[in-house]
Amino acid sequence: MDPYDGTAGTVGPAGLQSLVQADYTLNPSIWDIAETGFPAPQYFIGELATSFEMPNSYSMVFPTPPRCLLVEYSTGNGRQFVASDVVDHFDRCLGLGNGYTVPSAWWAGQSAYKPLLSVVATGNFTVTFTFQQGTNPYTILNTMMSANLNACYENPESVTAYGNLENWHHALGTGPYFTTDYVSDSSITEVANPNYYETDLRYPGNKFPYITTRIILIYLVTPQPRRQCALED
Repeated sequence: MDPYDGTAGTVGPAGLQSLVQADYTLNPSIWDIAETGFPAPQYFIGELATSFEMPNSYSMVFPTPPRCLLVEYSTGNGRQFVASDVVDHFDRCLGLGNGYTVPSAWWAGQSAYKPLLSVVATGNFTVTFTFQQGTNPYTILNTMMSANLNACYENPESVTAYGNLENWHHALGTGPYFTTDYVSDSSITEVANPNYYETDLRYPGNKFPYITTRIILIYLVTPQPRRQCALED
């Protein structure tokens, strides 16, 4: 489940998050969540980020809330998610710095990220993305949401300790669930993250997640790729 090699969606898909998300509370006449694709830029909202702003047409600034925790799946322990975690992710995946000089093989094939020039922490909880001038704002937001779950953020300490996150025991995430068991090509068991910060946008008094335990069954349909369905408790 390592974003570096494009496998972040393989295990624990709710453990890793993006900076932004499409506003799922929109009236379907504006954007239907069941449809393919994303809404117009004005209908994006923060996920890990509290909000975002564009000081010019080719850069984007994201404040990240101090309440987010990177949680270790096996113990439930965590530490604060900070802007440098975002920087480390893109440096590692795209070869933008911090000892990384070339993108991984998987990320090299993701054309949406080619206009991205730099990702810089401009504060403990603020990160700035700079794109090539002339990049469409929709492209910038779409980039933040694209590449499936591989646009989400792993824990750099785990990468340093283990080299990669191929073993799900080594993964840490900020999302509403973390993985407690994984059987290859069979099932994923996830439990609610008790430290998860987000509430329901439709009902702000309700804390996410609603479901405490879920089992995702993986089934193979040859020659189609594997698919998943969830049993929730």
